[in-house]
Amino acid sequence: MDKNHKKFLPGLANIIPPREVYHHILFRIETERVRSARIRLALFSTASLLAGAAFYPAFQYALQGIYRSGSYEYISLIFSDGTALLPYWKEFFFTLIDALPVFEIALILTLALVFLESIKLSVKNMPRAFYQFN
Repeated sequence: MDKNHKKFLPGLANIIPPREVYHHILFRIETERVRSARIRLALFSTASLLAGAAFYPAFQYALQGIYRSGSYEYISLIFSDGTALLPYWKEFFFTLIDALPVFEIALILTLALVFLESIKLSVKNMPRAFYQFN
């Protein structure tokens, strides 16, 4: 490749672009970086708002699932008479795990993860999005 370009364009290495072109290119690159940071900030902020808004109904849904499945009685048994459960802790543990509403708990944990990650990424993109350059 080097030999071909030297053969067809022998004076290419001696050409120096004007200083204004160099600054214009750097300005355009920085403008695109700020624009992409603003887009990411808007997307992550929207995702955090949606996940935060969906958390309360999901929490209510999970509480209904806990009451429906009867795992509330098992959990209350731990606090009311925990010493009576000590000889049978393995069986009680497996019964409690079997009664827990897994889908509802997974939904809450997923929403919490999305909320926290989107907040983290929003805060990370905030300085880049509001960067002032000349």
